[in-house]
Amino acid sequence: MKKGFCFISIVLSLLAATSGAWAEAASREASPKPKKQGLAGEYALIAKEAGLSDEQIAKLTELVQANKEQLIAAEKRHKEAKAALDAAKAKKDEQAIAAAKAEVQASAKDKNQLHEKLQKEIQDLLTPQQKAKWEAFMLYRNLAKKLAKANLSEAQKEQLRKLAASAGEELAKAKDAKARQEIMARMEKAAKALLTK
Repeated sequence: MKKGFCFISIVLSLLAATSGAWAEAASREASPKPKKQGLAGEYALIAKEAGLSDEQIAKLTELVQANKEQLIAAEKRHKEAKAALDAAKAKKDEQAIAAAKAEVQASAKDKNQLHEKLQKEIQDLLTPQQKAKWEAFMLYRNLAKKLAKANLSEAQKEQLRKLAASAGEELAKAKDAKARQEIMARMEKAAKALLTK
């Protein structure tokens, strides 16, 4: 009798354990998986640093997807042009070198125009406050990169963040490239002054 009882207990235990595992696996499959944001790299940074709303993230994702194929094709064309230039240089074919240089320049121009168009469309999605936040973040990142060899202390990094934040609004309102360059030069000078403190 004890053997029969033990056998039944073991069988019931196994059934309970396996049915629990099956139920857990079934519920994992049935439950919806979280959707990915759809953004990566620089675009995910824009969403995070500028504080985009869900609606803005959806519009940004649409913009990126709409331009993705063109950007990939432009990048591929540019890489192929550079490879053709390298091959022409290796053969020392002056005519082919001239043609390849022209194609490298043309493909670079097309690629840059596509990027500029997309950046303008992205900027149009942002509120003035978001533009200022994004500009401040980009300025901080660029200045930190330039000063990387200086091995900034945490206090200096914080001062650099404050400096960039103060210039973010100014950069967002800048009307042309010359005004932006002047602001950037002034901020770079101020950032280098942090090194002596």
